[in-house]
Amino acid sequence: MTTITEAWPDSQLDALRARGDPEIDGILSHLHGMTADEMLSLYVGFVRTQLELRAEVWPAELLDWWDDAEPLPAWADRRQLDRAIVFAERWLPELLVAYLLDSLPHAYAGAKGAMALRRISLLGNSQSLMRRVLETLLFVLRVNAVGGLEPGGYGLELAKKTRIFHGLVRVMLIEHAVDVRRSGGVGAAWDLEQDGVPINQEDLLGTLWTFAVTTIQRLEHAGATISNADKDAVVHLWCVVGHFLGVGAGCSPPLLPMSYAEAAHCWARIQEHQFATSPEGAELTAALVARCRQLVGVPGLRALPGAAIYDNLGPRVAGYVGLDHPGPILHVVQLTDLLYRVSHQLPGGTLVQAPMRHFLKRFVGQWLRDERAGGRPVITLPEAQRRKLVPLYLTPRARDEFPPASPVR
Repeated sequence: MTTITEAWPDSQLDALRARGDPEIDGILSHLHGMTADEMLSLYVGFVRTQLELRAEVWPAELLDWWDDAEPLPAWADRRQLDRAIVFAERWLPELLVAYLLDSLPHAYAGAKGAMALRRISLLGNSQSLMRRVLETLLFVLRVNAVGGLEPGGYGLELAKKTRIFHGLVRVMLIEHAVDVRRSGGVGAAWDLEQDGVPINQEDLLGTLWTFAVTTIQRLEHAGATISNADKDAVVHLWCVVGHFLGVGAGCSPPLLPMSYAEAAHCWARIQEHQFATSPEGAELTAALVARCRQLVGVPGLRALPGAAIYDNLGPRVAGYVGLDHPGPILHVVQLTDLLYRVSHQLPGGTLVQAPMRHFLKRFVGQWLRDERAGGRPVITLPEAQRRKLVPLYLTPRARDEFPPASPVR
């Protein structure tokens, strides 16, 4: 039997980079006959309608796959899923900020994955960046809601739509060399030998662990004591999400599920295998930092998000995504981290945490309120999640714009 210390050699990770998602890629094979302009039009329409599947655009085979009420995988443990949801509700403000200021920048440090993302995205544009990050936050909220991964649940629906989106990206890059940064939307041919299949199995695994492992590591760094059972439950939930995203599709032996220890080791190996300096990673991170600065209401504190990202990544990884030492503001971040860690050890420490959590909620809430921009439909949140995200104080306008409560099916 392979031990955890022997797992994930470069040869195995290289093989995963050469593999996409055979099931969904086969269903989308009809797209290969489209022109680049037709592909871009399909892509833009799909994104603009929030991944809506229209019968007049998509093949019947794909619609049949979409309508199939896919159950939880046989290995899914409902008790662990329930435990992970309780954990997410307990730490929701911290987790969402960690997704923004830790998970996303870590993902951008994967040089080849960042190159694929940058070629098909307009994340350098503030509005486009806001929409994509909002979609990520909404995805996290939906899969961590009660019933979110059950047949018909919003989390399951978003996972399956994202799987289609990934297949669409692979066709765009491999067949049509799409690059939205170039005149005409077409760039250099995608180098499969050098860069692997776009959004391949290694990229998908790494994305899972940015959501599961990185956030747990961030909470522990902030002083939280997290049981092994909770860690395994969180990873188990994201393994189920990964199953619906096509992680491990057709792979032998199966990639999922994993324990926290296995996932943490896998994530460490993926970082060693893929993290590198890239202009695309730096562009994506710069756009994220710029948008975060705009959402901080106090002018003197607008450098905090960038400093927090630098502190979360550490100097080496921060360098990969083009972040320099932020200067004295880093001491403010580190002092806040220290106070938060100490608060977990003190009787009545929640009184110290309350104003800090208020700031986190205001920051996340600004992203959620801006979700209405561009005429997009208003999202709703389960009451349990909404209670955890409403700050101590909201202006009347902010209260009206905050996502209303509704049950999640």
